[in-house]
Amino acid sequence: MGAHNTGRMSSLTIKQGSNYIRGIAYQEDYDARGTNTIGSSDSTKYLDPLISPSYCAHDIPYLVQLRTNVIRNAIDPMLDHNGLEQYDRYTWDIDALHQYDNVIGFFAGNEVVNHANQSAGDRTSLAVGYATTDHEDYRLSLSDYLNCGDRPSSLDFFGYNIYEFCGDSSFKTSDYEARTEEYRRNYSIPVLFSEYGCNTVKPRKFKDVPVLFGSNMNNVWSGGILYMYFETPNDYGIVSAGDHLSISAQADYSYYSGAIESASPTGINSGSYSPTNSPHACPTVDNIWRVISSHLPPAPNKELCSCMLDALECVVKSNVGPHELGKLFEQVCGNSKGACDGISDNATSGEYGAYSVCSSRDQLSFVFDRYFHAHKAPACDFNGAATIKAANIATGNCKKLIEQGPLPIILPLRPPLPKEPLPVWWTKVQYRVASFSQSRFVLRL
Repeated sequence: MGAHNTGRMSSLTIKQGSNYIRGIAYQEDYDARGTNTIGSSDSTKYLDPLISPSYCAHDIPYLVQLRTNVIRNAIDPMLDHNGLEQYDRYTWDIDALHQYDNVIGFFAGNEVVNHANQSAGDRTSLAVGYATTDHEDYRLSLSDYLNCGDRPSSLDFFGYNIYEFCGDSSFKTSDYEARTEEYRRNYSIPVLFSEYGCNTVKPRKFKDVPVLFGSNMNNVWSGGILYMYFETPNDYGIVSAGDHLSISAQADYSYYSGAIESASPTGINSGSYSPTNSPHACPTVDNIWRVISSHLPPAPNKELCSCMLDALECVVKSNVGPHELGKLFEQVCGNSKGACDGISDNATSGEYGAYSVCSSRDQLSFVFDRYFHAHKAPACDFNGAATIKAANIATGNCKKLIEQGPLPIILPLRPPLPKEPLPVWWTKVQYRVASFSQSRFVLRL
């Protein structure tokens, strides 16, 4: 869809209350709701419908009938999206899609913070947002944290995954009224329902749609994204795709179609839009919110990690799988806590090891090598997971980077950027959302 538009779209402006999203989660064989993998970045058990123009062609008439103006999709970065080169997962995703002018933005994380203790290109119109779970302990602190501080390091929009309006509920009896009052407090960026559509009562008649787009809510919320288009075992889909040669509408499709057809929110005229809201104050650390706001994680520095790895002698074997890394970290860090100082991170104190920005595999190589030399181990083995390689002496810029040392460092208010300037989108993504799930993309049809 966005990849095959022949015309150019006008530049998008992110405004609170001036545009309304009538969206749908357009993701096949992917269960982001109610699973143990919510917020995980290693799940690959989903299909990317955007990879095939013929798939999209079958779905467009159904999406148009639903007045859909936005779709949310998790692309597969391992597949070819018009010459997508394999790189880091997020840079793959953004580099693949930033070229399309119908891409509104990216969900940098979806329900990444599920517990209180977890607390490319130059298109400046791309927005970066976050989708939170509906958890009373930290939802307001999290939304303030992602909205506070200076603009380059805060989000452009905030999404709320909410499934509290079920069956014959209402604005007052559901949590919709309470959530609306919370965000009526001059929140300075657009807020939307990044997922909604309770399915505990079937068929879903979507009585929450006229409420969401009605007078009680449309001056606070910028619409929402229905979960979801394709039917899967989670029983949230409104169509059954089969082999994708034919589409069969479920009973929910007709009910949603009728509900969204009558949605007519009244917003602010774009020409008279004059925002007055300011970012919120950053939340303070307490017994629930454990993230200090003044010291943010360092920006990724691939050169630093490459230099560090090049200087090591004892490293992880190439055949060690991602699922094995956790136990190996426990083995080394449990026997020698000091070996892991250089990769440690503490969001409460704002302390981050010099190599906390590196990949898990590179970090494990670092602790292997540190343990190997510090304890004069008889062999670089670690139950067959490690091997010896030639260690190169760091010179030039690598020497300067390595000299910052493996011990934890306390960062300034804004960590220094790598040698090469970061694009706007990465500054926003990394500085406020330090851990990620699959990227989510919001595309306008």
